[in-house]
Amino acid sequence: MSATERKFYFVAADELDRYRNQGAGHWVCVKCDTPAEAERKNPKCRRCRYGDNCGQDCTLSRVFCRTCGTYEDK
Repeated sequence: MSATERKFYFVAADELDRYRNQGAGHWVCVKCDTPAEAERKNPKCRRCRYGDNCGQDCTLSRVFCRTCGTYEDK
């Protein structure tokens, strides 16, 4: 798999979440097409720390698939 190929994609619950990659929705593994899990261990960005929303899901640190073992560090 080349570095430009996606390992996961985000399925948004509504139109706005499609652009933010966060909120009501879930990640799906491209390799086995099953729901993936997300870890959020990164610290909040400065904008989010002060009560605003950067819209980038800044705390996302890893997306992984328990079914096939694929993962991607963010």
